[in-house]
Amino acid sequence: MHAVIVSILTLFLCYSTLNADTKEAVMHQPSATIEGTLLYRERVMLPPGASVTVTLEDFPYTDIPATRLATKTFDAPKASPIVFSLSYDPAKLDPNRRYTLNAVIAHKGTLLFRSRSHVDPFKTPLRILLKRATSKNRAVPIANIHWKLRHIEGVSIASSEKLKDPNFILKPENKVIGFTGCNRFVGTYELNAEQIRFSEISATPMQCSQTMQTEHAFKNVLQQTRRFKRHDDTLELFDDHHVIASFRAVYF
Repeated sequence: MHAVIVSILTLFLCYSTLNADTKEAVMHQPSATIEGTLLYRERVMLPPGASVTVTLEDFPYTDIPATRLATKTFDAPKASPIVFSLSYDPAKLDPNRRYTLNAVIAHKGTLLFRSRSHVDPFKTPLRILLKRATSKNRAVPIANIHWKLRHIEGVSIASSEKLKDPNFILKPENKVIGFTGCNRFVGTYELNAEQIRFSEISATPMQCSQTMQTEHAFKNVLQQTRRFKRHDDTLELFDDHHVIASFRAVYF
């Protein structure tokens, strides 16, 4: 009987120690912090309510989508310089990829300042020069453009002479209109710097056997989109981590 009690106590102590070690490991997950300073040359005060967003991400490649490792948005101070810190998980870094740090200052959806070139996020001291948005790109940089769907969830969308290509256009007053490949749709969007969300999407009720799969995928993309990135005439939509669709600008 004594041996049984000793065995039970031993097992209990082992379990308690293991459980404590597990909790300690969870509480002490490895993390690192990038610290730096944002600067702009103009001697101007930032408007009340302006926000700063810094994002650590890798370089997008043609066949590998860009990945956002960490992002942080905070209230902007009155003026430059702006000190920031960004925490990230170093275990997510891939030694075969290059990384960059993007920074923007925005106010009520209008871009005020942004970083323009590649920034080595691991350089010390880290000082990032922001450039003022020009009158051309101070407004929504992707609005009033016909965006034609090219890739969705990693699948290429082939153009057809018989079928109209899926697309969307961001209109004034936060209205989005588009075509899924089968049905026309309308909805709303909210934009803040490079963050975008679609909502209140409604579509016509037609059934199209050839394009329904693309339509369902397109609707899912609109629901999952959290931010965008524009490279010349290419627009990429991202969820919380990866590219989920890409579009090409079409000018008529």
